[in-house]
Amino acid sequence: MRFHVVALLLVAARTSQADPIMPAGEVAGVAHRPAGALGDELGDGWAMRLEAGIARGRFALEVPFEIGGFDTRKPERDSPHLLSIGTGIDLAAIVVQGRYAGLRARVGYQWRWLSGDGEVVRRCNEVGGCDGGYWSEVPAYLLHGPAAGLAATWSARLGEARGGLALEARVERASIELPGTGGVSGPLVAIALTVWMSATGPP
Repeated sequence: MRFHVVALLLVAARTSQADPIMPAGEVAGVAHRPAGALGDELGDGWAMRLEAGIARGRFALEVPFEIGGFDTRKPERDSPHLLSIGTGIDLAAIVVQGRYAGLRARVGYQWRWLSGDGEVVRRCNEVGGCDGGYWSEVPAYLLHGPAAGLAATWSARLGEARGGLALEARVERASIELPGTGGVSGPLVAIALTVWMSATGPP
């Protein structure tokens, strides 16, 4: 992750001071697949993501807003489905750009607040926190972690901007705290189909 951050900062440092500051944005449909220990606890997910920010030359800084959901492996603990609402910070750069085809890379950090679609029973002997008995609550968790991604793009110049389509693969190192289980971390793999606009970048 540190290598990716340094690489993007080096790209940004080479941006000409003459490049104008432009608005940047993306709209994406995303498919999520938890893996490893995280995949033992959470099922597949989906999201719609909207990002907005600023760009200069090859470089863009964006804030995402994401809404979606995850299936659950343990509905008795989490309810059958979890609603996901998230935000974060993304640093993106055009790595290679031809007349139309190119590559974009990004690093960032994502926070997602997950909530169940109904009450579940928490038993003291299973989740702790009390001496005996049980109580009911709607599940609520925070899923968060750093992310890095690479996107194949097709784009064209739109005046002083560049816009087009992208197919992106992203991997997050996501962590979550679950009742009775404790902290769990693992890869969260995402495939996104994106419509994007940014600064013109290289010719």
